[in-house]
Amino acid sequence: MNYLSMTFLDDPSMAELLDDTGDVKFGRMRMQEWLEPLRVMLQTPPEADRSAELAQRARLDCLADPSESRNSNLPALEFVIHTRWAKNMPRDRRIRPSQEILERFLGLASATDQEIYGFGRRYGPLLIYCKSAYQNEEIFVREQVDVWRYFARSLTALLRIAAGLQARRPTQALQKNWDILAAMPSVVRNTEHAEDRPEDLLRPATPLHPEKEWAARAYFAGYGKHRDRAMWVGLMNCLLELARTRPWLLWDGSATVNLPRLVFSGPNLLSYLALQVCFLAAKQDAALCTHCQNLYKPKRAPKAGQRNYCPTCRNDGIPVRMAKRDQLARLRQAREI
Repeated sequence: MNYLSMTFLDDPSMAELLDDTGDVKFGRMRMQEWLEPLRVMLQTPPEADRSAELAQRARLDCLADPSESRNSNLPALEFVIHTRWAKNMPRDRRIRPSQEILERFLGLASATDQEIYGFGRRYGPLLIYCKSAYQNEEIFVREQVDVWRYFARSLTALLRIAAGLQARRPTQALQKNWDILAAMPSVVRNTEHAEDRPEDLLRPATPLHPEKEWAARAYFAGYGKHRDRAMWVGLMNCLLELARTRPWLLWDGSATVNLPRLVFSGPNLLSYLALQVCFLAAKQDAALCTHCQNLYKPKRAPKAGQRNYCPTCRNDGIPVRMAKRDQLARLRQAREI
C-alpha cells in the first residue's frame, strides 16, 4: 500500500508540494543508516503474563515511573537497541533510508497498536518522549504508542500547513492541521522529565530542552493568533532538534580506499523522517558530491554506500581517477596477503 499516495496525491490541498510533473519531491541528500532494534515488545493493558517469551521485560522495570500512574496502562513499545559504542556492531542489521519509510510512517496516524508495533520492530524507536536505561552494551527504551500516532499526524499536518502557506490559503482553511499539533498526548504535554540545556546564544529566546520546546510551541499553536509562518518554521526547526538532525562526518571501510563522507541525518529513524519532511516542505532536491562536497541536483537518487559526483567532477574525470585509485589499492592489499 502506498501510504504517501493516500495522504498527498489524493489530497488537492497538497498540490503546492508537488513538482511540475505532479510528483512528490523527495530529498536526495545522502543520509545515514541506522541499526535495527535487537528486540521489540508491545505492552498492552492488562499486561500480559510474564512468560519466558517476555522474560526481557523484567530488565525494563527500571523504566517505570510511579509518578506517571496515569500513563501506566497506556499501550507502549519497549525496544532493546545497541549502544553506539557496542563491540562487534552487526553490519547486516542496518536500515537503509528509503522513500517507503516516510510513506509508511505517515500512514500510522490512524494505525492500530499492532501495526505500529510492526513498523517499530522493523525500523526502531523514535527516541523522544521516552524512558531509557543502559545495561552492558544495550539500551532499553520505552515509548508510548500514542506518541507515534501523534507525530505521524503532526508531520502530515506540518506538510499540509506548508502547502497552505505557499498557496496563501486563509488561516481558517488550515485550522484543523494546527489543532492536530496542539492535541498532544499527556506524555508530550507534561515534560518534567526533560532536562534543561545551557542557553544557546543563537536562540536566546528558547533556552529549552527540545522536548519542552516542542510542547510549548505546540501548546501555543492551539491559539489562532500564533498560527502563522513563524510558528511553522519554529516547529520545523524544533523537529530537527528533536531528531538530532545535523551534519555527521563518517569514514567507513578502508582509509586507503574510501574517503570521509558528509551526511545530514543522524543514525536514527526520526532524523531521517524529519529531514525528508523538510525536503518535501521546501520542495528541494539536492545531493552532496562525494569529491568536491558541493551541492548539486542529481538526475536520480544516489544509492546508499555508493559514491556520487556532480557534473563538474564528472567532466573533470574524477570518477575514473577514483576507480583507478581503488583498483591500485585492491592490488596492494592482494600482494600483502
